[in-house]
Amino acid sequence: MYTRVWVFNCLLYLVAIVPPGCGTENVAASKTELSSKEEARVELDADNFAKAIELYLVAIEEDPEDYSLYRFLAAAYAGLGGFSAVDALSPGGDQSNGDNSEGGLGQLDALVPAAPTAEQVNALASARDTLLAMPAAYRDANNSEIEDAASAAIQLTLYQTAYAIAYMNQFKVANSDGFDPEKLANMSPEDAAAIIGALAGAAEATGSEGLGAGVAEILTEIESSEGENDRDRLVSYLESQ
Repeated sequence: MYTRVWVFNCLLYLVAIVPPGCGTENVAASKTELSSKEEARVELDADNFAKAIELYLVAIEEDPEDYSLYRFLAAAYAGLGGFSAVDALSPGGDQSNGDNSEGGLGQLDALVPAAPTAEQVNALASARDTLLAMPAAYRDANNSEIEDAASAAIQLTLYQTAYAIAYMNQFKVANSDGFDPEKLANMSPEDAAAIIGALAGAAEATGSEGLGAGVAEILTEIESSEGENDRDRLVSYLESQ
């Protein structure tokens, strides 16, 4: 199946999108003189995600065609959802040790909460939806004419995947890597559609060929699992993990 190598490479690229700090220490002291956009960046760098979201929404309302704001708003939503590329890349982190022994979805679980709340799952959905609200050209990795289009593309790929994994993690046994048969039995067709739709979006996004190919392989395995419909096939696939 897919390996940690291409996940690691994608995360290296993502870290460059929202570098920590970014010189905001000096401007933080004169916060009253900052614009909504500048103050939002200060809050984002400080991991005050809820406040950053509030300020970025104001900034976008003031300048809806500044699409760089959408990328930072999406990063704030992802942070609120528990998605941390920086943690995944830290020394000793799961994505940096090169261990490929885990199978299935375990290799991506380090990117999202193991037992996400509904609020965290919704935040990751908002991260994805924020980027989808941008014109497609501004989140196309193949568009060299627009600065940061490639960065937005890989953000979208990762947030689609993170959302799908977080949604699936809601069906796991508490404090375990295994899926709870009772929770899976209660999975609705709407749940399955949300998960499969997010995986399909990640496979189709242009941000990373490796990540997209890995997610596409998961979709192929789901489609080949036993079941009369998408919901039953997804349950069968998760039961095998």
